[in-house]
Amino acid sequence: MYGYRRITLDLKELGESCGQNHVFKIMKNNGITAVEDIRNIKTMVVVLSSDCVTKSLNREFAVNSPGYFLGR
Repeated sequence: MYGYRRITLDLKELGESCGQNHVFKIMKNNGITAVEDIRNIKTMVVVLSSDCVTKSLNREFAVNSPGYFLGR
């Protein structure tokens, strides 16, 4: 199945004058959706827990006074 953009282009090639929004509304009202391409399907969900983040930072340092900055 085509998405609303491709259907709009096909209709314009056939000589019909219509915009993408019009085609999108017609498809939405009739429950027509485009089939998602296999390349765009996400197969893995990465969830970072707070434990993982804090362990990777390795915050082992001493602070002399608040607001003290050692850069530049």
